[in-house]
Amino acid sequence: MQRALTLLGALFVAAAIVIAQLLAGQTENAPILLALVVPVAIVAIDFGVFGGLVASLLTVAIVLEWNNQSSVTLSNLDLFARAIIPLAVGLVVGLVAEQAKQAERRRADAAIGAQRVKDEFFDSVSHELRTPLTSIFGYVALLRESAASLEPEQRRAVAAIERNAHRQFTLVRDMLVLVHDDTGRLEVLRRTVDPIKIVNAALKPIGKAAGRVSVSDQRTHPEPLSLDSDLLAQMLHNLLDNAIKFGRGDGAIFLQVRDTDEVLVFAVRNEGSGVPSSEQSQVFSRAFRGSQAVAAATPGTGIGLTAAQVIAEAHGGTIRLESTAAGTEVRVELPLRPEITA
Repeated sequence: MQRALTLLGALFVAAAIVIAQLLAGQTENAPILLALVVPVAIVAIDFGVFGGLVASLLTVAIVLEWNNQSSVTLSNLDLFARAIIPLAVGLVVGLVAEQAKQAERRRADAAIGAQRVKDEFFDSVSHELRTPLTSIFGYVALLRESAASLEPEQRRAVAAIERNAHRQFTLVRDMLVLVHDDTGRLEVLRRTVDPIKIVNAALKPIGKAAGRVSVSDQRTHPEPLSLDSDLLAQMLHNLLDNAIKFGRGDGAIFLQVRDTDEVLVFAVRNEGSGVPSSEQSQVFSRAFRGSQAVAAATPGTGIGLTAAQVIAEAHGGTIRLESTAAGTEVRVELPLRPEITA
């Protein structure tokens, strides 16, 4: 864009020179000057002041040689004055282009620096938040071991602590996934695992709401696969959490595991009012909060589905949402052969 604007400016200068020549009655030199000024301007844009100077001096030499002049004298001073025009244009255009390039480089460096600082900040904060959460989970486990000695109110308090710690832990994990994806550091650590174990790991943090989830294993080849169980459990947890939060009351949630010859499919479906059609294309956008979530003040950050999409795509898979007035289904398809995602 900057190159086009600078070249346009050079063309205006060339046009002004031609008009001046025509007004002076020197019509024979106008096309020559126009033909010389434009190439000089293009060279100046690409190579800056130095390139403009070299191209301009060569142009002056060409003009003098064209008119069989070897040096500047009083008799050919007018000719040299016309020949010096490309020199001025080359220097001016080269200077402008050089300044524009430097400004663009500074803006690009500043943007890269700001992004790096932001990524490092989120990475550091996420790790710092995860450390105390690990301690909280440890103490909650100790309290659960002595649950028999706790009063009902104390047991409810322990359950609330665990539930909110899991919510915070999920947020931290989602942030880490997005930061690592932005910086190209998201690793898929594959190991042989039964997909149903991944489903069970995703259900565990949900607590009592897990009782609403109906799991259906419809695989034709129920065998372990090479997958990142931690990332996929996180992905399924996000999908289940969304389905529960936006489902109808205490309605059932359906999680289906099936396969074809090429893909493994996880499908999570709820029963409810669905996602408005105008918002369905945005649900995987970072920090997107649907109108229903905003109106009902439903807790959430809007990054859960984004993290799920990142995880699915990191496995070489796809994720899609289909929603009607009867409910919403999010379907993830992962290739059965890891080499497809390499």
